[in-house]
Amino acid sequence: FSLNARNVKALKSQGNFLWIGTSMGIIKYDKLSTENQVIYDNRNGLLSNGIFSIVTGPKNKVWVGTYGGGLSRLDNKRWLHFNTPQGLNDAFVYDQAFTQNSMWIATWSGVNLVRGDPMFHESWESFTIDNTNGGLIDNWVYSIEVGKNNNVWFGTEAGLSLFNGRKWLNWNHKNGLGAPYKLVEKD
Repeated sequence: FSLNARNVKALKSQGNFLWIGTSMGIIKYDKLSTENQVIYDNRNGLLSNGIFSIVTGPKNKVWVGTYGGGLSRLDNKRWLHFNTPQGLNDAFVYDQAFTQNSMWIATWSGVNLVRGDPMFHESWESFTIDNTNGGLIDNWVYSIEVGKNNNVWFGTEAGLSLFNGRKWLNWNHKNGLGAPYKLVEKD
């Protein structure tokens, strides 16, 4: 393979493999044998060649967030896809994070919480600025991190949000995140 025109957006080490998410698909790089590489793209199973994130979830399955193709999971050499018909907020998926029995998904249009098996769309919940009354500070969510006591942190276009399972908190320039508000306020 060649990186050539590939823009690398995500890396995930998994045993003897390095998964490389690029603007032209995924490279599954065998760290022990330079002869044994696999490229996944829209010619062999992915819906989108643009890759934003690669994470491993339960049972060591590889999950991929794409730009325009939703969320994909590699399952026995076959890609399964999750998109807006299953309940995904948006086809642009920036990040995923797992708790013991659920998955959080960061999208361009808020976040999803999937409890149990994502194949059953009734287990999908959506969180946006509107339905959290501004607790999720912005719908454009780039990153997710699960912390102590399953507190979930969201990095967004407008700042940082925290959900503890009951209550939302958020931070931006107005309340101390980053530069002072006076330096960034719009005229």
